[in-house]
Amino acid sequence: MSESQAEEQRQFTIEELSWETGVSTRNIRAFQSRGLLPPPSMINRTGYYDSGHLARIRLITSLQERGYSLAGVGDLLKAWEKGRSLGDVLGFEGALTAGRKKEERKHFSRAELESILSDQPLTDEDIRLAEELRLFWPERDGFHVPRPGLMMIGREAADAGLPRHVGFRELANILADARQIADRFVALYLDNIWQPFDERGTPANELPEMARTLEKLRQVALQLVYEATDTSLEKAIEDKVAELFSEQAEAETKTRA
Repeated sequence: MSESQAEEQRQFTIEELSWETGVSTRNIRAFQSRGLLPPPSMINRTGYYDSGHLARIRLITSLQERGYSLAGVGDLLKAWEKGRSLGDVLGFEGALTAGRKKEERKHFSRAELESILSDQPLTDEDIRLAEELRLFWPERDGFHVPRPGLMMIGREAADAGLPRHVGFRELANILADARQIADRFVALYLDNIWQPFDERGTPANELPEMARTLEKLRQVALQLVYEATDTSLEKAIEDKVAELFSEQAEAETKTRA
């Protein structure tokens, strides 16, 4: 059995589903009461959720992050489900969120965040800059860190000698560049794959293939970005090293003259 097949067959209690998604059990029950989330399967009086529920919660939270109210989310889901089975819809939602890594804890104490960022105390200027760049910001008794994994990469940059404020700004620049690349790939999918599907009336029997195509394009995008960045870095380093050696040799020649 492949890893993806094993993931599809996983079952979760409500507590496990909460841990996987970062959504409280109270909010999961609220989603159910509003009809946004199908009820779990009951086994010996215990409710079990599956990958479809996981995908639906991730889609709901993504829409909330974009500013939709729960009522607005409900309207969108009803419109999308019209004329389609729940299995069709949840399967496609699963493809939309398949590439997302397991949800990471996003709330850290000051001491925890300083440990992630190389054990150096956070200054007021660090916090102001990070908040301005939306890398992390004060929340309750600690900080909200939307991308903890990137903070760990930032620590490696700091360990290599990059000043923290420089690293913060460059990380924000890279995130902006990555979003532009992602938007272009999404536009390719919408213009060349989704639009013809939409013109055919979005038939439910084609949803599985649409999902597979979306995931394939996601993987192509990741591979292309990696290869292009790796090649460009190698070329940029070679050019800069050659330039530095040339400048040094020219300076030494002038000195001897």
